[in-house]
This record gives sequence, structure tokens and C-alpha cells, in this order.
Amino acid sequence: MSAGGAGELIASAIVMVATVVPVARVLLRHPIRREFRSHPVLGTLAVIGTIAVLGVGLRLYGESPGVRRGIVVVAAVGALVAWIHARPSYGIRRGLPPGSLGLATSLDAVDDPAFYARSASRHGPVFKMRQVHRPVACVSDLTVGRDVLHRNDRSLGSSEWSFNRLVPGGYLEYMEGDVHARYRHAFAPAFTTEAVRAAHGVIARTSRRQLSTMAQSAGSTGVHPEPYLLEVPFVALLHTVLGVPPEHPRLPALRAGFEAITVPFEVHLPTPPSIARGYADLVAITHELAEVAADSPVPSVLRSLARQDAAHARDATIAGNLVLMVKEGSIMVRGLLRWVLKALAADPSHARSMRAAAGDTGQLEALSVAFVRETLRLHESRYLYRTARDDVAIGPFRVPKGWLIRVCIGEAHEDPRHFPDPQHFDPSRFMGSLPGPDRYCPFGAGPHACLGEDLTLAIAGGFAREAALGFDLHTVSDGPVWRINRHWGLWRPSPEFRLSLTPQAAGTHA
Repeated sequence: MSAGGAGELIASAIVMVATVVPVARVLLRHPIRREFRSHPVLGTLAVIGTIAVLGVGLRLYGESPGVRRGIVVVAAVGALVAWIHARPSYGIRRGLPPGSLGLATSLDAVDDPAFYARSASRHGPVFKMRQVHRPVACVSDLTVGRDVLHRNDRSLGSSEWSFNRLVPGGYLEYMEGDVHARYRHAFAPAFTTEAVRAAHGVIARTSRRQLSTMAQSAGSTGVHPEPYLLEVPFVALLHTVLGVPPEHPRLPALRAGFEAITVPFEVHLPTPPSIARGYADLVAITHELAEVAADSPVPSVLRSLARQDAAHARDATIAGNLVLMVKEGSIMVRGLLRWVLKALAADPSHARSMRAAAGDTGQLEALSVAFVRETLRLHESRYLYRTARDDVAIGPFRVPKGWLIRVCIGEAHEDPRHFPDPQHFDPSRFMGSLPGPDRYCPFGAGPHACLGEDLTLAIAGGFAREAALGFDLHTVSDGPVWRINRHWGLWRPSPEFRLSLTPQAAGTHA
């Protein structure tokens, strides 16, 4: 080999190392490793495919100078493009918000609970990032976020959700335009105070039963609450949404159907047959219940709908929405109950305050609901996603067509301008008048806001009261928070979290 050829080979090798090493470092980060562990078959195929491509590439790289030069050029150009996109200043001259579109930043967002708050602190309340395959404009100021949603309603599409395809007209949260307006007009008045109040007894009894079972299972090492929590919102939602009390003869079939569909699946994959069958069974049962709901003695959303219009009993979109309201509501409220228990165990003073008010029903309810609202603020506030169908303006910035827009509600709830010492858990923030929706909106904003706010507060508040009045709770072990390996996942208490529950002696909380 000539000196020139050797020099070219060395230079090419340096370029390849300089481009491959940063990529390898990113691909070996924790979220990527976790994804491979959670999908071992796909992970194995990806590794085998990568090794095969590298093997062929290395062979061609060594045997053909022309191919080698092509590989080096492609790698160098790819690295340069990735570096440019990763720079926070990329696109600012064209009106894009600041922030990195690099893959490393995307992985940070998956793995770091403080990512969005830290990005807002660095770049301002509007910034950009990437969720692996799509760029995202993030908004951490509720006034700005709500204004964007209101002004650009027709230019913003709903986000994707795998279960949405099961319902003929879609799930209410993901409907748009006139279809959404028509079904929301039917559903909104059906979530009555009467139906929520009628479920209070069921909520209290189910909470006591599940808490007592946890206490019996705790032992000296404590108990992880996860297996015991879903039952509380599930029973409450069946009662409130479908009018099904715990003694209803169709409860076993409903349980089987909901167990079949309470399994996540990717939006880009076909619907698993077991989920399709479970959903069809639940819709059939819901139609049965709807035929007699108008005369039911149990106040419920279904009864209200049936009394509005007899045709609702035959509407497949209404039936499907009722099914998914029970499913999604149970899952979301279970997440809230995790944090309710963790907060009660972390600071016994909250339980003592509720016990001191045990003789005053109104004060006790106010304390427990304030406790739940603060739990929502710090731990279980969601986000809002929309897809830009056209270019959208957010203040001085431009969000290109096809980007996602994420309104970061959780991070907005930690704004010290509105919540002094925002990381401090303080339910007294909610004992007076409620902050306005420009400061606090854990149930969403605008016409797509959740209809189940009162029901959620009733379930979680009732559960908190039963835990505080009936048990002494203490943290036995804990660890870092975690979530599923997706940007849209909600953070959960550590898998290592264990607590003890010691039953209160009768009368000690009077």
C-alpha cells in the first residue's frame, strides 16, 4: 500500500471512530438497554441485524476504496447533520423555539423526571426537543399553552392512542370538530353530582377492604400497594359510569372483559385478538345495561344518557366510550392512589389533621380533597398532546406542520410564581379558593378537559380518608421513581416502595 493510500485509510478510520463512538455511547444508554430488556426478541433481532450490517460494512470498507470513501462521506455528513440538529440554537433564525433535537436529549426526557422543568429553566417556557421519531414543541406556561390550544383549535389534531381505533366514532378525548361537540354535549350533563354521591358508600367499603388486606399482607418487610389499588376505582367507576353495584349479576363477566382489555399495546401494531374480543364482550354487556338503565334505581352516567335519549342505548360509540371510561379511569385513578399512599406514609401529620376533623364531615372532606389536589399537583398531573396540522405560532416561535405540541401541565404546576416553595407538599394551598385554570388544571383544559374531575376527587378523597382514619402508615423502604420507557408515561413510586399499615384502635381518631 502506498503512503497516500495508508494515509487515506488512517484518515478514514479517524473519521469513522469520531462518528461511531458518540453514536455507540448514545445507543448504550439506560433507556435503550431497558427497551431491549422489555422486548428481548426485538432487541435480539436488532443486535443481530446491527452486527450483520457492521460485518458487511467492515468487509467492504477494507476491500473497496470507493465503498470506503462513500461510507466515510455518509457517516461524516450524518454526524454533521445530527450535531447541527442537536444544537439548542438550531432553527432559531427560522422561528423555531430553542432546544435540542438530538437523540441524547430525547433519551434524557425518558429517563429524567426533571427534564422538562430543567429545559424550561434553561430555554424559557417554549422549547423544542425530539421524541425519537418526531420533533416536539413544549410549553410549560399554562397561560401560553391554553391560548395556543384555543386559538389553533382547527389546526391542531388529537394525538394517537391504540384503543381509539376500537370505538366506531373514537374515544371522546380524541374526537374532533362537530363529532366531539355532539358527543360531549351528551356526556357532560350525564356526569351528575347524584351519581358521584351515590358511589360514596361503595368507595368507602372497597377502600377499607383493600387497605385491610394490605395491612394483613405487610408483615415486617412492608407491602407494595400496587396489586391492591385497581379494585377501588374499578368498583367505583362501574357503579358511577355503568350503574353496576358490587352485587350485580353481570359483574363477573365485566371483570373478565376488563381484565382482557387492561393490557397496553403499541399504536402502530395490530389490535391483539384477545383485546378485540374483550372489548366486544364489554360493549355487548353495556348495550344490555343500557336497555334497562332508564328505570335503574342506581344513579349513573348510563342512566342519565338513557333518560336523555332512548337512542343512546343503541349507539356503539356511546357504549364504547363508557367501556373505555371505566378502563382508563381505573388505570389513571390507580396511579393517583399510589401517590396518595406514598404521601400519607411520608408525613403522618396529614393523617393526624384528618383524624382531628373526623367529627366534622364537611371539614374532613375538604381536608381530604385538598390533600388529593396537592397530590395531583406534585405527582399525577398529566400533559396535553396535539399534532400541528399546519404551521402554528406560539408567541414569537413557529411550530412546523407535523410537529407535536406538548403542554407540560405537571411542570407548570411547579411554577414558584403561583406555588411558593413548589416542591413542598402542602395541601393547605387548596383549602381556600381554587387557583384558576391558568395556574392549575390537572384534568386538562378547554373542551377536551376530563369530565370525571368530581368522580376522581371522590374516589381518591374517600380512599385517603379511609387510610388516614383507619391506619398508621409508615414507609418501610423506597427508591427512585420510575415510569415505562415512553415519553408519555407518568412517573410512579419506586418498585422498591414498601409501607406498613397498622390499624387504628377504635375511637383513637375521634
